[in-house]
Amino acid sequence: YGLSKRDLTTADPENPTRTVQIGRQSSRGVEASLVARPDPAWLIEANAALLDARYDLFYEGALSRAGNLPPNVPEVVLNAGVTWSPRRAIELGTWIAHVGERTADTAGVVRQPAYTLIDPFVRIALGSG
Repeated sequence: YGLSKRDLTTADPENPTRTVQIGRQSSRGVEASLVARPDPAWLIEANAALLDARYDLFYEGALSRAGNLPPNVPEVVLNAGVTWSPRRAIELGTWIAHVGERTADTAGVVRQPAYTLIDPFVRIALGSG
């Protein structure tokens, strides 16, 4: 995909109570998903997003930030999960989510590290519904 945003605004670095127009940003990327049910009791899911996002036009004071990655935008996001249903009203499973490194500032100097979350779960349906 390809996306473009124009007329972006941000807090004025000299007066944070005021917003200023900063220009344009664009991104190109690809997303894919996979779902498989190898057996009625098992569900396997995965998805991935790879992104190239950049400021196209952005001046912060006299400094151009064009070409920089916007803050808090990971260029890699991966998710995978498996669910097992041993009985009709019970599900056990886990999800693993990976979020790639991000920047924390418009200059691209401060980096936020990548992280991975593991989310195990148990679902029990109550009632006869």
